[in-house]
Amino acid sequence: SEIIAAFVERGIKLCVQGGLIGAISSRTPFYQVSTSQWRMDVVIPSNISLFVELGGGVLDSAMVETVMYVLGCGRNDAPAVFSVSSAEEFQKESRILKNSSEQLFAVDLRRFHVIPGCPFAYWLSPIMLACLESLPTLEDVNIKVRVGLQSGDDFRFMRLWWEVPGNLDGWVAHAKGGENSPYYSDIHLVVNWDGHGHEVKAQPSVRLNMYSGVNPGLYMVPVLTFSYRTFRFSPAILPGNCIAGVAGMGVFTDSFDLNFLSAILNSSVANSFISARLNRREMESLYQAGVVGPTPFASFSEDAKKEL
Repeated sequence: SEIIAAFVERGIKLCVQGGLIGAISSRTPFYQVSTSQWRMDVVIPSNISLFVELGGGVLDSAMVETVMYVLGCGRNDAPAVFSVSSAEEFQKESRILKNSSEQLFAVDLRRFHVIPGCPFAYWLSPIMLACLESLPTLEDVNIKVRVGLQSGDDFRFMRLWWEVPGNLDGWVAHAKGGENSPYYSDIHLVVNWDGHGHEVKAQPSVRLNMYSGVNPGLYMVPVLTFSYRTFRFSPAILPGNCIAGVAGMGVFTDSFDLNFLSAILNSSVANSFISARLNRREMESLYQAGVVGPTPFASFSEDAKKEL
C-alpha cells in the first residue's frame, strides 16, 4: 500500500496544472488505516474524477481486489464518479456510464472527512454519514476492541481441549478465531497457563498486548470475540476463564450487557459502518481493532436493550 501511495503521489507532482494521471492498483490504500494521512493530504485535494471497482482476478495471480482511477492536478469541485463494475464487464464494453443507478455514485470527496481515517466509503447514505459525524464511537463509550495473547509459539503452548487432562489443570481456554460464528463460538483450543503463564511469558517473542500490565489469569472476564479474517463481522460471547487472542480478538466492556452488545454488533447496520474501512469488497476481509473500534454507537432506552 505504501509503494502504491508513493507512486501516486509522485505522479501527481509530475503533472502539469490541469493534467490527469490514471492508475490500476489494489484498492487497499484507499481504505487501510495506515494510509489515512495520504488520503487526506494527497488524494482528496488532488480530486479523483473517476473510481471504478474492478474486483479480483485483474493483476494476474495477485490475490487483491483492484480499482481503476483517474486523478487530476489542481482542485476541481465537481463530484467524483464511483462505479461498481467487474473486470469482465469492463472488458466487454464501456459500461461505466451504462450501469444502473445502484452501481453509480456521484460523491463530493470532502464528505469522506466525516469518516475517521477518510476511507473511500462512497456508498454510505447521508443518514449514515450524519451518524458517523455525530455519534460517539465504541471506544468513546468504553467498549474496547483489543488484540489478546500472542504466544509466539502456538505449537508449543496450545492444544485442542481433548488433548489435555480432563480437569484442564494448568490449561485455559483460548479464542483464536476460526469460522464465522455469530453470537456463539465453540472454543476448542486451550493454552498452557500453568503457574499463571510462567512458561508462556518466558518465551522471547510472546506479546501480551491488551493483557500487558495485568495478569490474564486474573482478568478473564466474559467478553466478545470475533474472527480476524472472515466475510462478516460476527462477534460471539466468550465466557469467563478464557483468554482472547490475535486471530480471535476481544471486545471488552464493563458498561454494557454482552447479550445486548452482541445483538448490536452482529446487526447489518453495524456491519455497514465497519465495511467503510475494509480493504476488500468481495474477498475475506481483515477485521482489525483499528477497523472495528471507530464504529459509531447510539444510545438505547432500557426497554430497547431488553428487547434486543
